[in-house]
Amino acid sequence: MGFLQRSGTDFVLDGQKHILFGGAIYGGWTIPYLLAQFKNATHANVNMVRLVNWQSYQANLDEFNEANWKIMDYAVAHCGDYGIKLLIDNSDFCEALRKRGFTYANQNWTAYLTFMLNRVNTVNGIQYKNDPNIGMFTIAGELGERPEEVPTLVSHVTSVIKSIDPNHLCGPGGLEINHRWEEIINIPTVDFGCTHPYGIWRPVIEGRLDIYKNYAKAANKPWFIEEIGYPLLLGEKERASRIRQLTDIAFKRNCAGFLIWNLAQVTDSPTTPETYNIGKNLPESWEAYKLASMMPFASSRITLTAYDKSRNWTSPYPYVYTPFNIQ
Repeated sequence: MGFLQRSGTDFVLDGQKHILFGGAIYGGWTIPYLLAQFKNATHANVNMVRLVNWQSYQANLDEFNEANWKIMDYAVAHCGDYGIKLLIDNSDFCEALRKRGFTYANQNWTAYLTFMLNRVNTVNGIQYKNDPNIGMFTIAGELGERPEEVPTLVSHVTSVIKSIDPNHLCGPGGLEINHRWEEIINIPTVDFGCTHPYGIWRPVIEGRLDIYKNYAKAANKPWFIEEIGYPLLLGEKERASRIRQLTDIAFKRNCAGFLIWNLAQVTDSPTTPETYNIGKNLPESWEAYKLASMMPFASSRITLTAYDKSRNWTSPYPYVYTPFNIQ
């Protein structure tokens, strides 16, 4: 496979429109764990895996830790064996800055990005900046800075990435309306916009995704859902229903990709009600997720069940969600 590229509001791979479908793998990885997750993901037609929070679980976070980077090397070198490209999320560096008392925005990212992009993979001998197994880079999962700081941060980081690595796409990571989404997607060194639409329930979510679609269309760049998930406390039937409905809503709005939180076998972590894991050990939500991977290519949208159509999503959490002012 060649490098992932963009053309207008689409992602393109080897000259063909390429809709991203996949999910996140996070936590303290081992090589056997990663390979098991890659293999499992192929059963759901996954073509993109987001690697995130793979160092920040450590008490003494060191973004240059060689043992950790060797595991990343293995993931980069072998994801292509499964038809998968990687989204490398740099939330761990953000967490390192936070633990040292800094915000992401008041630090120069150049040394860290230079290290990562020029790194020679210890498994395949290819520099990261030259490896097509990597699809894209993002700054962080959910930028926690004050909204007025985010555009400056995104402009700085993506400019440094592009100056070192012209091969790969890059973007901010998950942003919401109050993070000045429209301004950020129009930054020249930003290749796409993406969102994590948690806490947004029907009918608000249709209007929110319409806004993202329109901003992306005006900027002539792709937009996609980088992360969304539903906890087990909702029950399998409701989780499956929300996956079917959200993917239907998103792909009708020219969404260029859909990544779930979190790809894993449920046996890999406690099956608590708060668990967001999705895998073949939870067949109802897993089957809905697998079917969703075919939705952009089907002649008609996925069939929504009577249960789906009866749902008016409400929060499973004991708080009241107040939408951002999107006027």
